[in-house]
Amino acid sequence: MNLVRKHFPERFEALARLEREIGGTCLKGLYLDELDPNAGRKHEEINIDCGILCEINYRENIRNSCESIYEVVNESRFNRC
Repeated sequence: MNLVRKHFPERFEALARLEREIGGTCLKGLYLDELDPNAGRKHEEINIDCGILCEINYRENIRNSCESIYEVVNESRFNRC
């Protein structure tokens, strides 16, 4: 839940208020507003930067898509004759 707190603080606060209103918790006997902000498993967030390989892949996919469209257009012109 601390990842929710970090990335979606408004949603976390709304859930914490809702817990208090209904008198129940989504955690085992601990209300969200009592949750230690440092509790939980720590996972290092991954920052992905694939650089030139992503660019090459993107351009290749665009080229293949354009070639496919070109083939369909040419086929449909040929079939009309």
